[in-house]
Amino acid sequence: MNEEFKENEQLAEEWFLKGIAAFDTKGYDIAIECFKKAIELEPDYAYAYNGMGNAYSDWNGNYKNAIECYKKAIELNPDYADAYYNMGNAYGAWNGQYEKAIECYEKAIELDPDYAEAYNNMKITRKKLRKLTITPIEECRDLLKSIRTFVIIIAVIMMVAAFFTILYVVLETIHSFFT
Repeated sequence: MNEEFKENEQLAEEWFLKGIAAFDTKGYDIAIECFKKAIELEPDYAYAYNGMGNAYSDWNGNYKNAIECYKKAIELNPDYADAYYNMGNAYGAWNGQYEKAIECYEKAIELDPDYAEAYNNMKITRKKLRKLTITPIEECRDLLKSIRTFVIIIAVIMMVAAFFTILYVVLETIHSFFT
C-alpha cells in the first residue's frame, strides 16, 4: 500500500510539472487537465489547485473557478502565501472586489513579510479602491490643494525675482556712487 502511495505521488508530480509546462506556453486548457489529473492521483495536492487556479484566471478570466481553486489550496495548506496572493489578484480582477483582494494580500504578507509583489499589488488595489470611494467634495478639496500649492510656488518665484531686482538696483546704486 505504501508503495502505491509513493507511485501516485510521483505520478501526480509529473502531471503537475506537465501542467506548469503547458501553462508557461499558454496552453491553459491543457494545463487545467494536467492539474486535474495530478489532483485525481493526489487529492491533497495544494500546488496543483493553485496552478489550476492560475490557469483558469489567465486562460479565460474565469475568476470564479480560479478563486475556488485557491480556496481549496489554502484549505489544504493554510500557510500557502502564493495562493493568497493569487486569490487577491483574482478578486481584484473579478468585478473589482478590492476589499477582498486587500485581505488576501495582507494575509500573503503576514505569511511572507518579504513578498514584494503582494505589497505592490496591495498598494495598487488600495489606490483603485480610493478612486471608487472618493466623493466630489474630496475631489474639489484635492484640486484646491493643488491650486493653492501652485499659487504658493508662483508667489515664491515672484518674491525671489523681486529680491534679485532690488539687489540689482542696490548694487547699481552703490556702483554708481563710487564711480
